[in-house]
Amino acid sequence: FAVTGARTLRTASILGVVLHMIAGILGLVIVALLAIVGAEELLTAENLMLFELLWMVPGLLITEWTRNP
Repeated sequence: FAVTGARTLRTASILGVVLHMIAGILGLVIVALLAIVGAEELLTAENLMLFELLWMVPGLLITEWTRNP
């Protein structure tokens, strides 16, 4: 059971990190595009925080942090 649990934990951790990296890169691309087209009024701290929080949910579900009490 320990080996199976360790493999599952490793896979979940890798998938979580990959998903969070993709979300970060996508966020950088969106910010760059908004800056290029001149929509700086959309680049507020609240909008960026909301974007990052929304992308955190799939990562937390993959790593099963929501299942642990």
